[in-house]
Amino acid sequence: MKKRFVPFLVLLFLWSATIAQQDAMKKFTRAYYRSNPFEMTFGKFVEHVMLDPTLSSRVRSPRTDTSLFIFSATYTSFNPFQFKPARVDVALLEQNIQLYEGRPQGDTIMLYVIIAHGDSTGSGLSEIKKEYDRITRRNKRIFFNAKEESIGEDGVDGMITNFFVSYAQLSPVSVEWISGLGSRPLLRLTMRIRNRGNETVLPMSLYDSQ
Repeated sequence: MKKRFVPFLVLLFLWSATIAQQDAMKKFTRAYYRSNPFEMTFGKFVEHVMLDPTLSSRVRSPRTDTSLFIFSATYTSFNPFQFKPARVDVALLEQNIQLYEGRPQGDTIMLYVIIAHGDSTGSGLSEIKKEYDRITRRNKRIFFNAKEESIGEDGVDGMITNFFVSYAQLSPVSVEWISGLGSRPLLRLTMRIRNRGNETVLPMSLYDSQ
């Protein structure tokens, strides 16, 4: 009886850990994004983002035989951060990457991106860095793991933290601050998701079957 009971406890523990990490994704999304892909079908989610009445300056490039889907816009009033950015943008970008060795042609995932533009002065960069520190510090407590790396190339400076959940090999969330790309420093939040049967899943996760 004990031999049967132990594997059950292991499975129960793994199931509980997976649910906790799913909650981490939901908490992160609710905190910083207006549309939540985990609370509706994938199609409804894309529609919810694109038809958001608080958006302006919409740009859409549909998928073709030679290009992937791109959508970007600017929020007129939405600001999930604890400072006042000069502008907050949203983007949905399809990206082709090779998730599995058996598919050299690659797989299509979607990047769900929020970008806060800081003030062009030194105080703007300081506010961006503080918000980056605040977000990474808060979310390191709820995600399974986090890896931070510096960004420094061709005059671009910054830091990026990739967050991980226990049931996906690819980081589903990245947070970064960047300066040197333009006149304003940026705070960028990127979520990596995938459409599986009109349901949102994380790439390379238990729910993303090959």
